[in-house]
Amino acid sequence: MLILNPDRVRFAGQAWPVVTAVMVDRSAERLVESWADMGPYAVLVDVAEQRVTIRVTLALSATDLPGPELGAQGLLEVWTSPTASAAQRVRVAGQAVITGVRHEMGARGVAASAAGAGMRVVTLAAVSDDGKLDPLFVASAEVGPD
Repeated sequence: MLILNPDRVRFAGQAWPVVTAVMVDRSAERLVESWADMGPYAVLVDVAEQRVTIRVTLALSATDLPGPELGAQGLLEVWTSPTASAAQRVRVAGQAVITGVRHEMGARGVAASAAGAGMRVVTLAAVSDDGKLDPLFVASAEVGPD
């Protein structure tokens, strides 16, 4: 899932301003594979365990010194709309833990972002409530964020 220029992003109740992208990647952490005696190709592949990784890219200014703390857990909420209005707005949300924070600059000190000073990329691991349900849910939010 790729969300460019979301309307609003919050983590643990705190607004994250100037978010330029939210990327959700899913990967298989444990595969179950089986082969038959008839040939070299797998006849069964199952994803027994999954990882959901979220990367949030924020544009920074010179005053954005402290970043989020590693290990912090909270509700990540992202609102987006294809028309930048309340029409067809959706909310993507789920519990997540911050697993990485890195900063990027463009070539020769030129900012990697349009905002001026650089980019902060926050990596989070999504956490399921019970291990069975998808840790992220998508719901209509045409009324808008509270």
